[in-house]
Amino acid sequence: MAASANASKKIELVRVVLTAGKGAAGLDGAPSSAAAAKGAAGHPGSDACHANPNPGGAAASTACGALTSVGGKGGHGGIGTSTAGNGDSGQPDLGAGASGFGDNGSSSWSCATVGVGQGGANGTNGTPGAGATGLGTLDASGVTGVSGKRGSAGKPGQGGGGGGGAQAPGSSASLVCSKLTANVGASGCSGGGGGCGGTGGPGGGAGGSSIALVSIGSDVVLTGCQLVATAGGAGGKGVPGQIGGNGGPGADGGNGGLVNNGCRGGDGGKGGHGGPGGGGNGGHSIAIAYTGTSPLVGQSTTTTEASTAAQGGLGGGASTANQGDDGVTKDLQQF
Repeated sequence: MAASANASKKIELVRVVLTAGKGAAGLDGAPSSAAAAKGAAGHPGSDACHANPNPGGAAASTACGALTSVGGKGGHGGIGTSTAGNGDSGQPDLGAGASGFGDNGSSSWSCATVGVGQGGANGTNGTPGAGATGLGTLDASGVTGVSGKRGSAGKPGQGGGGGGGAQAPGSSASLVCSKLTANVGASGCSGGGGGCGGTGGPGGGAGGSSIALVSIGSDVVLTGCQLVATAGGAGGKGVPGQIGGNGGPGADGGNGGLVNNGCRGGDGGKGGHGGPGGGGNGGHSIAIAYTGTSPLVGQSTTTTEASTAAQGGLGGGASTANQGDDGVTKDLQQF
């Protein structure tokens, strides 16, 4: 900006040359340097014969700010001839992370078929931040441009399902549990917690404007003047969102000795990536920018020259979908 008038009356400029310098480029958003927090590992099940009852591995919880992902707890070991416990499903419910079924004594039951906990679903990615729109605001110090919006955060991944427990050794107890404490089967492991979602990418800053004369609520008359605005500065680029964290691994179930082992829990799903930031708006090239009353320009003796407005910044990942608005090129622009 070359000159400004702020709430002033009866200002007359005669044979004055005002030339504004080039606007500065907007700052790019600051990228995240690391991925979001990974999910908690599942807790292992306990071996057969060691305790009565023999609970499964405890649920594995991952705190992601106000949100939580939970790997389902493992199923308990069967007592005597009873069916062993099922694991719990992973949370939040994203359509996967099913729990494993406990050993019911059927010859068709195994960890490989129905006992293992299933992996959790990946979290959803955040949405892109909007690109900057509008002229910005004008005061006596010039234009304050519009920055791009930050993308929204990704969601946590679903926890893995807990593994099913195994039946007690039964007739094999004399071989398996004779020197231990109880005829109780091995318990299942809990699923791993889901990874946390990434934070949204910051938006780009606005490019600086080149304005020869700013008039804020003033009465200005120009005679025989030359007002020249040069190029505006490019809008800053938005940046990609933070990468979502990896899911935690499910652990192994307890050792059943001569009979079935407790079953493994499922792995947690990955956290969703943060949404990319929007681009900042490009800087304007305006000879006269004003609020209130328009300055009076003697057309026969005064020239106003706007040069080149700047391009709005690209959205994160070089996207044009959330690019900021280009600046404007005007001899006279009201705000």
